[in-house]
Amino acid sequence: DTVTVTIQDTILIPLPEEVSIHGIITDAISNERVGGVTVYWVHDDEVLSVQSDELGYYIIENLLAGSQYELTLEKNAFATMNSLIDLTSLNIDETNRTYNMTLYPLTSSVHGTVYKQIETDNIELAANVSVIADFTDPSSFESFSPNHYITTTNSYGEYTFSNLPSTASVNLKTLPFYSNPYNFSVQTKTVSLS
Repeated sequence: DTVTVTIQDTILIPLPEEVSIHGIITDAISNERVGGVTVYWVHDDEVLSVQSDELGYYIIENLLAGSQYELTLEKNAFATMNSLIDLTSLNIDETNRTYNMTLYPLTSSVHGTVYKQIETDNIELAANVSVIADFTDPSSFESFSPNHYITTTNSYGEYTFSNLPSTASVNLKTLPFYSNPYNFSVQTKTVSLS
């Protein structure tokens, strides 16, 4: 059997061909507007850029409707941010869209000590262990670049990270390591940066 479906009285309305985006860039900690931020994107295989003004305002014109763009925001003393801009679901006659964005100052630090537990009551300092500060958040449309920082513990098992993005927290993890004759697995811990 064949079923025929007929759509009547449907009017297709074209989306605008070009769209502009604009918004304000702020500091995540102070909530102050950040001027002088360079915003990069790729359009027709060409890297283009604009700068936010002294009030943190930016505008990007002539973007293709129905497209997605990854914006990269850069400014000294702040973490480089990537932000996905989605222009695939525009409303009729929508020719501009607001995207406010946030930068995180590079003012946080974390330090600590890594120990290796060989037996229940035999705990030693763990030297030469790689420790990663991981800022990956798969649920966010924004990401840090880089999103991982790595250091190695000294002979006292101590590690230090400086100039990290000032987020609320960071995930720390050790890489697997071998200390004759034992293998140690990955360990993870979330630490507060506030």
